[in-house]
Amino acid sequence: MKIKYIGHACLFCEAGEDRVLIDPWFETPAYLNQWHISPGPTDESKLKEANAIVISHGHEDHLHADTLARCNRQAALYYPYQPFSGDRAFFREELGFETFVEAQGNRTYRLAGGTRIAFYPVGHDCIIVLDDGERVLVNINDALHASSAGLIEAVCATLRQRHPRIDYVFCGYGGASYFPNCFHVASKDAAGVAGVREALFARNFCLIVERLRPRFAIPFAADFKLRHQSLQWINASRFGRRRMADLFGTLFPEALSRTTVLAVEPGQGIGPDGMIVGAGECGPDPAFSEVLPLSRAFDDIVGDYKALIAANLARYPFPREACPFAIEVRSPERSAWIVLSGGDSAITAAVEAKPPESPVVSAAIGADSVEHLLRCGWHSDVVVIGYGMEFWIDEALPISDKLIHALGDIVTHYPKAKQALFKAPLRFVRWAANNHQVRHTLRRKLGLARQSPPFADVSLTDWLTVEPSELARRLGIPGPFAQPSS
Repeated sequence: MKIKYIGHACLFCEAGEDRVLIDPWFETPAYLNQWHISPGPTDESKLKEANAIVISHGHEDHLHADTLARCNRQAALYYPYQPFSGDRAFFREELGFETFVEAQGNRTYRLAGGTRIAFYPVGHDCIIVLDDGERVLVNINDALHASSAGLIEAVCATLRQRHPRIDYVFCGYGGASYFPNCFHVASKDAAGVAGVREALFARNFCLIVERLRPRFAIPFAADFKLRHQSLQWINASRFGRRRMADLFGTLFPEALSRTTVLAVEPGQGIGPDGMIVGAGECGPDPAFSEVLPLSRAFDDIVGDYKALIAANLARYPFPREACPFAIEVRSPERSAWIVLSGGDSAITAAVEAKPPESPVVSAAIGADSVEHLLRCGWHSDVVVIGYGMEFWIDEALPISDKLIHALGDIVTHYPKAKQALFKAPLRFVRWAANNHQVRHTLRRKLGLARQSPPFADVSLTDWLTVEPSELARRLGIPGPFAQPSS
């Protein structure tokens, strides 16, 4: 098996006659205009060379439609089975792939050249295992590094049982920090907390690698920058891939005799002996515009968003003490505020030309992001993954996990699992029965999850209220590693 790291989460693997391209994302941004791949991807020729394309999950930095439109459309495309239907129409009819495989969970498929590929769903993500008979590659992508230590233990135990000899593990190690970085409280040390959050993902990478015991482990899938001015400070909080070997050795010194952590740069390959082949390359950073033009009238966008928020108020509980909650919708020319208020009566939403005098919670989002979000429920990723909305919470308001979840529910409209259950019950049951996160959650609620993870987890509330040094201590992160890379 020959492996080339293209950039971000994209790998190109050659095994016999199989040419496998995984999670391609090239020059255009993701999440509307908010994530920009950097360092840029390399070797665009692989888009046409691949005879199999594998997508791990539906987040846009992994399932990037503009990039897929440039790929070899005769390649077989594999995408994990999901509880919501419609994937076949998207990949075959909209993107034009002739061969589309909805990959079932915990099932192994054989590619045209004989390489075996297995899928292990974790939530809406999926771990991918390639086995050419000589080498085994486990691609964790984003499936575990932001998960609880208990879920990591459970999934890794299953993978070890099914794949006792693993040569390569590619695993995410940072970047998924919309929360807590876009939630602001006056007393919060934003930069310090951001550094600990990234260090947590790096810690989880190390735990995953120690449990899977591969010969080589490669941190990847964190090569993007935020280029909006108000968010650029977050780029400085990243945990550099060249620090990963030191952290792994500090946390698990006994594992160094069996596993080597490699810092592989885009454009480099990996030999069977772990030798890094080639010099790191990077394509050009793409052009950037702070604001994208609107295709509809600003007032219509704001009015539709207000209607969505009003519908969410009828659907989900929202704490009265968080009112007034003022959401600013911004365009270059003007702003409008959607204000949630409620005294003794029900909480209502109204559009105002000015913000209330003393909002308990404030938020801000671009009108271009709102227009994108309104087109499709899954476009709520522009807020929750894409850093599209920021929140400011008054210090006097008691912060709780319930409040944080309520804020997210009110401003987005993700399709809910119950919708899938009622619309396609057999499909939902098949997905849930094979999903390792669903299984772990059920076992935990029944008191059957008996692992004793070596590390603790913290609550959502802790990320907004606890000092960075104390967060690091609770999470088992050694002090020097709790700070961003210099």
